[in-house]
Parts: sequence; C-alpha cells; structure tokens
Amino acid sequence: MWCMSSPYPGNVGASAKLRQLAERQVTAVQVVDEAIGRIDEVNSTTNAVAVRRFDEARAEARTADQRRQAGGPLPPLLGVPITIKECLDLTGTASTFGLQHRVSHRATADDPYVARLRAAGAIVVAKSNVAQLLAFAESDNPVYGRVNNPRDPNRSAGGSSGGEGVLTSTGASSLGVGTDIGGSCRIPAAWCGSVGFKPTAGLTVDQGRYSFARGNVAVESQVGLLAPRAADVELGLSVIAGASILSSATVDLSSMTVGVFESDGLFEPCPATRRAVREAEVLLRSAGVRTVPWQPPAADLLRSLYRALGSGLSEAWKPLLRETKVDRRIGQLVALSRLPLWMNRSAAWTFDRAGQRSLAVAARLFQTPKGLGEYFELVESIQDLRAAVSNDVEQQGIDAILSPATALPAILHGASYDLGLMGSYCAMYNTLGWPAGVVPFTTVRTEECTDRVPGRDRVQKVARASEMESTGLPIAVQIGAPAGNDHVVLALLSALEQHFPG
Repeated sequence: MWCMSSPYPGNVGASAKLRQLAERQVTAVQVVDEAIGRIDEVNSTTNAVAVRRFDEARAEARTADQRRQAGGPLPPLLGVPITIKECLDLTGTASTFGLQHRVSHRATADDPYVARLRAAGAIVVAKSNVAQLLAFAESDNPVYGRVNNPRDPNRSAGGSSGGEGVLTSTGASSLGVGTDIGGSCRIPAAWCGSVGFKPTAGLTVDQGRYSFARGNVAVESQVGLLAPRAADVELGLSVIAGASILSSATVDLSSMTVGVFESDGLFEPCPATRRAVREAEVLLRSAGVRTVPWQPPAADLLRSLYRALGSGLSEAWKPLLRETKVDRRIGQLVALSRLPLWMNRSAAWTFDRAGQRSLAVAARLFQTPKGLGEYFELVESIQDLRAAVSNDVEQQGIDAILSPATALPAILHGASYDLGLMGSYCAMYNTLGWPAGVVPFTTVRTEECTDRVPGRDRVQKVARASEMESTGLPIAVQIGAPAGNDHVVLALLSALEQHFPG
C-alpha cells in the first residue's frame, strides 16, 4: 500500500495550508515547493500529471508572499497550491481531452471556475490526467497514457478525473478541480481515498466542449472538487459557486432523517461496501441522525442517464475522433449509441439466452433516442422522474441519502470495458441533479474480498477478478441530498470522514 509521511502535521488539505500560511508558519514558496516535490514523487509510479506548471507556480508563490507581507485585505485562498483536470482551460496550457489532434492547443483564457480560484489567490501547480473524452470510469488516453492507482499499480485510479483522485489522496494536491457527469469526480475519489463532490445541477455547469457536455441539456456535467477532507471541498466550493452556498456549520445532524440503501438492485456491491454502509449508518445514528430504509428507482435513473449521454453521440463525436487513436471504450460507446431499439432488444434476448444476465440488463438500459422529438421527450421524462423522486423523499421526511459510493473497490486496468458504470450508485445523482459526495470510510478486509459466485456471466467474472486480492484498498460511502442542499451533504461527509483509518 502506498504510504507517505506528510511535512504538515494533521490535515494536508487546503484548509490546513491556508491556516498555516495565515499564521506565518510557512511561506507560499515553501508550500508550493513541497507540493511540487510530492507531485514528482507520486507521479513517478502513477502517471497522474498531464501538464506541469512548476516555474509559473513558484513565481506566483513569490508574489503571494509579497502580498501577505505587505498586509491589507487578502483573497481567501492566497498562496494555496491546487491542481486541475486537464480538460479545464488554463491560459497557455493544452486542454486535449486525450485527443491527439489537440496536443498543440493552447488556451487563451481560463475556464470560468479556474479563473475564480486564481482570482481568490490559489496557485495552479499542475493539470491532471484524464480518460479520453472524459467518457469512462478509468483514466487512460493516447496523449498522456494510463493513470495507476496509488495503492496498487495494477488497478485503475478511476475516471474520468483519475489524476485528481491520485493527487488529492496522496498529499500531492490540497484541492483538486474536476468534472462530473456520471461519477467522474466521485469514482476516482472513492477508489484512491479522498473526498469527492458533485454540486447541485446548474450551480457549476461544465463549459467543456469535447465530451458528453457537448450540447447535452438533459443531464449537465458539473465542475466538481476532490480534496483530502470535506472542509477543503467546502472551501473550494465557496469560491467557485459563490455566496449561494450555505455553510455546513448551519446543519443540525440531530434533526435529520437519512434514507439508506446497500444495493441498487442492478449491480450488487462487494462485501466491504455493504459493511461500510451499515457501519456508516450506525455512526450517523450515534450522532443523533434518524435513519430509514429507502430504495431508488435505479433502473429508471440509469436508463435516463444512458439515453441522455448516448443521444446523437456518434454524430457529436465524429469530428472529435478524426486524426486520433480511439480508445476501445470510446469505440464501444459509439457503437452502442448507434444501435436501433429493436437491436437492443434482440441483443438483450440473446445475452439472456447465453447466461449473460448483466449484459442483457445493460442492453435494455442503453437505448438512445433518435431525433430531436425523442430527445425532447427524454428531457421531459427526466424532469418527471426528478419530481417523482423528490416528492417521494419529501413525503417520507428524508433529508439525505446514504449509499455505496461504488459497487467495487478500485478495479483492474481495462475492466471498465465490461463493467461500465457498475450500477447507478454515482450516476443516479447526475440524473436527479442532486448534490452528492463520497468520503473514504474503511478498507477491504482479507476475509471479505468477494462473495460473488463464479459462473458464466462475463460481467460478474470481471467484477470478481477485481474483488480478488483487494485487501487494504479504500472503500468509500456516499451522501446525496435534494437539489440545493450541498451544505447538508458536506455536513454529513464531515461527520463520516473521522472513521477512515488512513
């Protein structure tokens, strides 16, 4: 297991570093130099970094120290080193999305959320590695190569913000900025061992043009955050989302009711994940939280997301995939998006007959609308689905949901080709437009690696292979809440994070 000692006592996140800077325990130059050293150390085995910005960061750190020395009003993140996902524009750097024909691209302006962080005094030290087109649950592309999990190089760091997952879980980044349309911040955080957060839909809309965000209004990608602790996420969110976010300190846990589920009924979680949810429920009860069972309409939520992401995908991506090597997982998505409805049904019937139940379920879920008429019907159906789920939790008096973050610990490299999103656990909150966050909670124990029964089902075989020998890997739990309750999610994440042994 990866292990590093920290030069900072206790929390190594943005909140702690900002406090040390304010108290003159360290200088911005020292903090940035330490971050650069840690990044180089971590990157040697993980390949988490896509773009280095070390000289510019050191120069900005010197300026930050001069501003602090001069006194007077200071921006809220002055001198804090951060990292950002490669797809987010940063003046003078490439945003390739893993496409080879964009290697020569150089941004002429900062992404709006990056600009807000820099205006607040944050110093971007590096840009992190991603999945090609940000389109699958691993981080791998023909421009920068594959990201390895910091705890096991044979396993994935998750995607599509995999580089950020690595950097924020190993002390190499005090705050990471990513994007999330199906779990792209939360999956890497869960598999690497950091906090990952997706805000309420519409709060931090992703401006990206080279992924699923391309023309998609049914389910919008959001700019999200990864960090060592929930307080660091809240600090970053206060900058990128502005004053519209309530403080987590205003939340009274003893007045809350949390719905709980261990399995979405589509993809069964591993034993460690189920245990983590049960133990997290007990911890919340000890804090005065009332818990009740709740079950999401997982198939409807996942089907809606798949339909939204697959709408017109082959046409939208056609110009993007010219003159570049195409990852096989991208090719798989394009091929699925082209299938007519009758062929999906035929494939599902064939898979069922062949004993491939998991593939049959996926075929039934991945049915993409053809033409604008069907797309508009999809938008309306998602709105209806959101209203129905919101009404359900409101009638039950539920303030938030506790669930698995992902069904599996960090998977073996390449397994996402067969596993897809592994159920609806992260994706359901993208469909609903709710804020959601994951927090590391425990690790896999030797005796609970897998209870998946061997059989003919290919998806279950691949899942079982990733569960085997997973002892010690981090396991996260997830909190979601109705739209606008980002502060509730952050308060519950803060209550749970003390349990993590690492």
